Amino acid sequence: MENPKLYKGIEYVQLDELPEEQQLRIKESFNEGLFVKILVNGKLCEDCILYKDYSYWFHSVFIVSNNGHQERAVRITSATPINKNDN
Repeated sequence: MENPKLYKGIEYVQLDELPEEQQLRIKESFNEGLFVKILVNGKLCEDCILYKDYSYWFHSVFIVSNNGHQERAVRITSATPINKNDN
């Protein structure tokens, strides 16, 4: 799992900086509405995902499907809050 970037209090990851397998799987499972655009130092980053959404996806979809417990594609259509006390 990748560490988040932080810009003006926003924790996020950029799709093109993730491992290739994760990039492909996120494109298959994320609704376009979950991608955000962040203007960082005058450069528009259009392929960003809020870290809480990435973390939810990583733990509940990516790891689960890589462990063979899930064979169907899961489509993430809305942000799901993570209770940090569950870790």
